Amino acid sequence: MDHFVQSQKDPQGTVVAIKAGDGAGASNTLVSIRIVGLRNANTIKQGGKISQVYAYNAQNVKIGSAGKQTMAGNGDYLSFTVDQNVPGSQGQYIGIQNSKDATCVAWITVQSHDNTPNGVWTGDIGRMCGQTWFENQEQAGYLQDGTPYRPSCTWLDAGHDSDIPSASMKFAAYAYGGELSHATLEDACAYTIFAHDEGEITSKSSGRSNLLPRARLPWMETKLVISNIATHSATNLCNSATSWGPDFATLNEGKLCDMSTKTLYTLCSKENVDGCVDISTASGNGTATQPSVAMRKVSVAKRTVNSSIRSYEDTAIWGDDN
Repeated sequence: MDHFVQSQKDPQGTVVAIKAGDGAGASNTLVSIRIVGLRNANTIKQGGKISQVYAYNAQNVKIGSAGKQTMAGNGDYLSFTVDQNVPGSQGQYIGIQNSKDATCVAWITVQSHDNTPNGVWTGDIGRMCGQTWFENQEQAGYLQDGTPYRPSCTWLDAGHDSDIPSASMKFAAYAYGGELSHATLEDACAYTIFAHDEGEITSKSSGRSNLLPRARLPWMETKLVISNIATHSATNLCNSATSWGPDFATLNEGKLCDMSTKTLYTLCSKENVDGCVDISTASGNGTATQPSVAMRKVSVAKRTVNSSIRSYEDTAIWGDDN
């Protein structure tokens, strides 16, 4: 509930807000989106671009829209106030269009014109419904057992440079309540529509897009994410046909996924076996980047040979739940 926009005086429409996840630069931002009806929101200059947000009433009649904004960078929020023709109407269906800069949506929150929270959406739903996805370190809340909840993020991109299947989405805000903490609902996909093109989705019936991603963006080829987050799994990422992003290692699990080939390696720190991988990370030397090298240990003629399988220009270390 803390992720909903703070109460505003006399809001003029449905409130929509969007949060950016991990990444770097103008076109490799992982984005988590939070929706709030904000009028005349400030335009930011870098990161993924949300070209349009729409709100519809319970009869799926459009009641207003909000214009383009750009993410400032990692972990950023975008807030939109939908400029409604009828201020008293509630936004029951929410549509989002992404432009040609790929963004990864972790969650969306929706508030009514009277500041009442009336729905959320998380990237776990997109992952469950066949969309391109990646892990996300942004924390949305807590599970019932007290474990921090970090939903996956779902990629949107109108450019389709890497065959991200969808550029826009639309969901029923009332279908996913504020207690949503996982995407195990059997009917979760029935309330979210994904579309290939950057355009308004007028229907409210469900639909899926099952195109598979291919080549990665150049920054993904040289970046490694090392996660200390217990709920993250390099195995699940590697075994998914729709996951897409940089190479990913999980220290708790002791695995490394080469995302270009979907090859899973065991980390020697977890199990020192033939073929395991050591990751050595150098200091940044005063720069913002930390280079790393993944070395594989293989037994050859009764001796151990270390061979480099991949070098990285930048290494990101994600959280610690302990």
